[in-house]
Amino acid sequence: MSSPSVLVVNNDLPVRTLDELIAYAKANPGKLTYASSGAGGMQHHAGEMLKLRAGIDAVHIPYKGAAPARTDVISGTVNMGFKTASGAMPSILSGQLRPIAVAGSARLSQIPETPTMAEAGMPGLEADSWNGLFAPAGTPPEVINKLADATIEILKSPEIAERFAVISAVPVGSTPVEFSAYVSSEVDKWGKVAKEANVKIN
Repeated sequence: MSSPSVLVVNNDLPVRTLDELIAYAKANPGKLTYASSGAGGMQHHAGEMLKLRAGIDAVHIPYKGAAPARTDVISGTVNMGFKTASGAMPSILSGQLRPIAVAGSARLSQIPETPTMAEAGMPGLEADSWNGLFAPAGTPPEVINKLADATIEILKSPEIAERFAVISAVPVGSTPVEFSAYVSSEVDKWGKVAKEANVKIN
């Protein structure tokens, strides 16, 4: 399963597009804050990638979980943040949060007018929350392949696709080799961001 993040802002922040957000940040250096579900997590790294790509400054405010981070963006205690679509969508649809861009490969059906980061002018900033099926090292290949085949078959179910769509997630079925390559690419991508941004985990 994979669910993209959405860059959201507090409703009082006078921006509606990525370009406006970047311009506001540059006009107000060091004044913007962004919330994450915790230091070193995907939301933290996505915020740092945005800062690096856009050449802006924003103060990271880590929380102990996604819910309090989202609550404080809604209240205005923090200005913005990358929030997983599956968790943030109710707040977006109710008007409590303003979506700026989807940090995924495609727009979301629930907010079709919100562009992807690539469409907004920042390709490559994709921050998906994903789950995968792992097995202990040394598990026989035939067992791995049998588990993979069964999982892929389940994920093809219309019922699964329908349930995932409700929470802005998509079923992703891949071979063990493909999944291994994806995990490696994610480690490499975010590892570079962590090094360049000097991300610290307290």
